[in-house]
Amino acid sequence: GRKEKEMEIIPESKLLTSELKEQVKAVFSKLERTVYLYSILDESEKSQELGCFLLELSTLSDKVKLSFFKKGVK
Repeated sequence: GRKEKEMEIIPESKLLTSELKEQVKAVFSKLERTVYLYSILDESEKSQELGCFLLELSTLSDKVKLSFFKKGVK
């Protein structure tokens, strides 16, 4: 059978420049409560890009928690 390639989600995104990260950190520093982000990802390249972006975003504040779910898995 076909072997599925496991998606690699790393906290590194081309979408977040260092300047943008600093701006987001400033906004996140004003958070008074924890924010939970949930994302449903599939095996596509766009899903991997989104996962990397969200993971890097979540590293900018301890008030941002992230959970990934794989599309089609219950």
